Amino acid sequence: MKRILFYFILALILAGCTKSQSVKPTVVLTGTYISYKEVDTLYKGLNVADGIETITVYIGSGDSVYNYPGTVYANSGYTNTSSNNPAPMGGETITFTSSSTATLTRTAFVPTYITYDLKAGTFDDDLKNTRERIVVINPNTVELLTNPLMVDNQPNTSGFITATYYRKQ
Repeated sequence: MKRILFYFILALILAGCTKSQSVKPTVVLTGTYISYKEVDTLYKGLNVADGIETITVYIGSGDSVYNYPGTVYANSGYTNTSSNNPAPMGGETITFTSSSTATLTRTAFVPTYITYDLKAGTFDDDLKNTRERIVVINPNTVELLTNPLMVDNQPNTSGFITATYYRKQ
């Protein structure tokens, strides 16, 4: 009897220690999101394997440049003037029209119609030879990442990555 009681108590303790699986709520993107920041990463020799040459962060109040991060030659600079990139000044909007389609509008460009898949984390705006990802940071913040698949017909090169951040209006 003591042995059965021991195993019963042990089973209760183990059952109490297991983690419950929480169900992630499904994010549904609706409405218009406006750009507020862009981060451009340029690789040495346009090849990711060679390391990062420059990271430029564009925000409305000015731009920051980080050269050769992670090396002895690392340095940075900051511009106090307004950003020279329209994305962080609200120059881009993305309007989600359904659970798989949206319209991307950039200053001085014709609107671009995109399709996206949040589960796969991808979007498509018909740019050829470009890897495109969509990341939902939270229901009010979205990040679009783009980078070329090949540069000068060299395999395994990506040249640069651009990440544009959008907030819900």
